[in-house]
Amino acid sequence: MSREPWARFRGMLAGGLAALACAGGSPVRAGDPAPAPAPVRAPDQRQVLTDLSYVLGESHALRRACLGPSDRQWYDRMQRLLVIEAPDKAFRQVLVERFNAGFLAAGAEFPRCSPDSRAAARDAADRGKGLAEKLTAGAGAR
Repeated sequence: MSREPWARFRGMLAGGLAALACAGGSPVRAGDPAPAPAPVRAPDQRQVLTDLSYVLGESHALRRACLGPSDRQWYDRMQRLLVIEAPDKAFRQVLVERFNAGFLAAGAEFPRCSPDSRAAARDAADRGKGLAEKLTAGAGAR
């Protein structure tokens, strides 16, 4: 399988999260200093984060279908997003629920790696890129 959709989405999201957090796009690891939480976002930005959480869940399911259940790339990125963007419990729960909904939806539709699952991964990458661009464009407007 070509890893192109994953590479494109990974690069886009890493850049978006780095811009959002002024920290690297790498997963959170034990012992890493906690990044400063983002300021409270406007409702439209919170909706973009909610939508991005869903796309990350879809991407996690699609990538696991092709690369195996031990793959944690998008799960780890979601954990990073939660650390940066969701210090309050209520919003964190919303983001977790949307990630899980995206994961379940993509997993049900594409339980195995196939040309269709790869196409869905490319679609998710495109949607994720657009969402990250909205957030980074709004980051300067905080």
